[in-house]
Amino acid sequence: MTPARGLILALILLAGFLTFALLLGVCVQEDAFISLRYARNLVDGHGLVYNPGERVEGYTNFLWTTLLAGGLALGLPEVPLMRFSGLIAALLLLLSGWRLARRREAAAARAATGGLVALSLLACSPPIAVEGVQGLETAFFALLVLWGVWHGAAGRDPDHPRPARALLLSALLLAVAGMTRPEGAGVFGLTFLGGMIHARRCGRPLLSRREVGAAALFVLVFGAFWALRWDWYGSPLPNTFYAKTGGGWYHVQRGVLYLGRFFLYNPVLTLLTGAGVVWACRRRRDAAKKTPDAFTTVAAVVIVGYLLYVGKVGGDFKHTFRFVIPVLAIWALLLDGLVSRALTARPAVLSARLVRHGLAAVLVLVALNALVMVKDNVSWARRRGWDLERRTACGRWLAQNARPGETLAIHSAGIIPYYSGLPTIDMWGLNDRHIGRLRMEDMGRNKRATGHEKKDDAYVLKRRPTYLVEEWFFVVSDPIPDLRQRLFQPGGELTPLVEDYRARSVPLWLDDGRGERRYYFNFLQLED
Repeated sequence: MTPARGLILALILLAGFLTFALLLGVCVQEDAFISLRYARNLVDGHGLVYNPGERVEGYTNFLWTTLLAGGLALGLPEVPLMRFSGLIAALLLLLSGWRLARRREAAAARAATGGLVALSLLACSPPIAVEGVQGLETAFFALLVLWGVWHGAAGRDPDHPRPARALLLSALLLAVAGMTRPEGAGVFGLTFLGGMIHARRCGRPLLSRREVGAAALFVLVFGAFWALRWDWYGSPLPNTFYAKTGGGWYHVQRGVLYLGRFFLYNPVLTLLTGAGVVWACRRRRDAAKKTPDAFTTVAAVVIVGYLLYVGKVGGDFKHTFRFVIPVLAIWALLLDGLVSRALTARPAVLSARLVRHGLAAVLVLVALNALVMVKDNVSWARRRGWDLERRTACGRWLAQNARPGETLAIHSAGIIPYYSGLPTIDMWGLNDRHIGRLRMEDMGRNKRATGHEKKDDAYVLKRRPTYLVEEWFFVVSDPIPDLRQRLFQPGGELTPLVEDYRARSVPLWLDDGRGERRYYFNFLQLED
C-alpha cells in the first residue's frame, strides 16, 4: 500500500471513530461526577474531599480529578469539560498507536501494514469511543501507559541512541500514570520486569546503572505523591479499594468470566493473539532464532501481568471492558508487528499484491469485529445518557427545595449528590470509610454489581439523613406511595429507624428519547 493510500485510510478510520463517538451523544457516566464533586470542593477551597470536613479518598484518579478542577476553575461547563477531555485523550491514543506502529515497522525495515492494523484495532473498538466520552480517565491513563511502556522498552534497546533518557522518561510517564490510577505503579513494575527478562535473554546483566537510576526517579516522584496522599487521607490505599475488594476466590471467578467475555467479544484480536503465541513458540524451538526486540518482551509481560491483575480484582460490570483498555494500545502494537512479520516473512512467495490483499483482509475482519460490539456499547451509552438526564433533574430539584443542614443518603453517589450540593452518605461505601471497610460474608457471590456490594442500612439510618434515595425506584413512570414498605420489611429490625420517614413522589418532565414525558422522583424524607 502506498503511503498516500495509507494516509487516506488512516484519516477515514480516525474520522469514523470521531463521528461514532460524537453520535453517542451526551452520556457522561455516574462515576465521573464523583471525581467532579471532589474537583468542585477543591476549587471551592475545601480540599480534595467528597463532603467538606471528611477526608475519605473515594476516587482513584487523582491527576484526572485535579485536571477537572483546573477546568472548573477556568469556568468551563462541567459536562462538556469531561466529555471532550476524554475524547481528546482517546484521539491522542489512536494517533500514538498508529505513529508508534509505523515507527516499529521502520526500525525493522518493513512496510507491510503502515501501522494500520494497530490503528484499526483501536479505531474500530467501540469501548474506547464510549469510554472516551463518558468523563473518566480511562483513555488518558491508557495514553500514559502506552508511552511509558514504549520508552521503557526503547531504553533496553542496544541500538537506541539515548537509552538513559528513554528510561528516565518512562519512569516519569509511569509515575504520572500512577498518579492518574494506582495501577500505573504496577505497570512500572511489569515494565521493569520485562526489561530484566529481555536483558537475560540477550545475555546482558539484569540491571544497569541507567535502569537503577530510572527506578530511583520513579520511587522519588511516585513515592512523594503516595506519602502526601497517605498523610492527607490517613490510609495507604484509596477507600475505593477497600469498598470493591474482599471476595477472595469468588472475585477471581468473576474476573475470569470478565476476561472470557472480552475475548469472545473480540474474536479477531483473540485469533491474532493466538497466532502470535503459536508463532513465538515455533521461533523458540528454532535454535537459530533471533532474540525478540525489547518492546515485544516488555509489552508481552505488561499485557499478561495486567490481565492477571484484572482477573484478580474481579473485572467490572460495565459493557466497555474499561479495565482492559489501558493495555489495548500496547496489545495493538504487538499484533501490528505480528501481521507485518507474517506478510513479509517470505517475500519470494508473497507478491506485493498478495501482501496488500492480506492486509485488506485483516482490516476488513477488524471492522466486522467492531459490529459485534456496537449494539451493546451504543445501548450502554444511551442508558447512560438517560441516566444523566434523570439524575441531573433529581439533583437540581433537591438543590432548589432542600433546606440548610439537610443531608442525603444514596447508592449512586455521583450525579444527584453533585447537583444537589447536599452532604451525602454514600450507601455503597466508595466515599464512606465505615461502609467501605466492612467485611461482607457474601462478597463476590451475590447478585449485586461487581464493586457495589457493601452496605450497612442500619448505620445509614442511624445517621438520620433527611432524604433517602433508593437505586431502583428513584425515577419511574408512577408514584410509589408504599416505597418505605418495599425497601424495608415491616416488622424487621430496621422498622424503628424508618418509621419517621415518609414516601414522596415529585413529578418531573423528562425526555427519554420519545419526547418529554412525566416521571416521578420517588424518595423517602425524614419528617420534622
